[in-house]
Amino acid sequence: MSFNLTGGNPLAHRIRVYFEGTDTILEGMPVCYNYDTTTNWYGGSMTLGAVTAETTTAEGGQNEGKYIRVELPANGNLIHFAGVVAKGSPGIGKAGPSAVDIYVPNGAIVPVLCDVDTTTGRTVLSIAEGQEELGCSNGTATSRPVGIAMETETALDGTADITLCKLDPNLFLYASMDGTALDLGLGYTLTDQYVTSAITTQFLPFQVRSTLTGTGAGGLIGAKYTTENAGTACVGDVYGLWSQAACLTSGAISNAGKLVGMWAKTHTATDAGTQACNVYSIQLSQYHGVANTGRTAFIYFDEGTAVGETVNYLFEAYDSGPSGSCAFTADTSGTNQSGAIKIRIKGGDHYLHTFDNIAGAT
Repeated sequence: MSFNLTGGNPLAHRIRVYFEGTDTILEGMPVCYNYDTTTNWYGGSMTLGAVTAETTTAEGGQNEGKYIRVELPANGNLIHFAGVVAKGSPGIGKAGPSAVDIYVPNGAIVPVLCDVDTTTGRTVLSIAEGQEELGCSNGTATSRPVGIAMETETALDGTADITLCKLDPNLFLYASMDGTALDLGLGYTLTDQYVTSAITTQFLPFQVRSTLTGTGAGGLIGAKYTTENAGTACVGDVYGLWSQAACLTSGAISNAGKLVGMWAKTHTATDAGTQACNVYSIQLSQYHGVANTGRTAFIYFDEGTAVGETVNYLFEAYDSGPSGSCAFTADTSGTNQSGAIKIRIKGGDHYLHTFDNIAGAT
């Protein structure tokens, strides 16, 4: 293995901190700031100009120990990732506590301790509760991605060793206190993405793509939005997901185009074969934990209030036939009766009759 020299790396920055733990200090070991400590560093505190010799600084007293004292990653401090132990640091190979030098996570490529196989520029490395090395996120609230591997290693799976990593937690969208809520105060916007573009081809400002390469025993959820009112009575409407498509310029969409508020598409990897699972484009599940004195509906259609907002169709099927988009079945047994739409209720097949003439429905 080559020497992990960083002297020629202009971005790598190392600082000295104090490791409070009793574990053996290792090169590349991740540490987090002890953000809620009340133990200070200078051995004293000042109140109204008077210095008191004590090792404790009460919360709110600007304790410098918060940015000097570090510990192993733990549930509750993963958001306070400080960096990894630098090569040549004091204390390496010895049990703590000890002063240590660390590389701060500023986007530099630095050596880290890792125990998973990696692919350069692809593998996301995370810190996890109680772990002395970086690995892949286990999908729980007790891990947090902090960098991307910059070497391909095939002998690290289960055996920790040094590899290079671009150390930068800001590459990943992660806004929580290790699975518990951060405080947004009075409820101002936490994430606001507002972009414009003069592009003349497809405009796609936001995209989430999830690809599962394992067995996925816990299921695969591409995106999950949970909206909960956990405080006082909500005086406004509550929406789990509000999707709105708006055309703010007259004639901005051609007659051949579509204006769609939400598009749900479900498909498999191949158009041939038989699927063992049930396939739904949209699944609606409505639950009320308490008695509801208002109206309930799986789908609510809001009528238009302005000129030109009249809805022409309850829904429109792209095509017809037994294998069409509407499960349409031909039926001419009645006057003007064109067929039926098959639905399933309580495990049995039922049909909604359709007519090609409104007079035939009477």
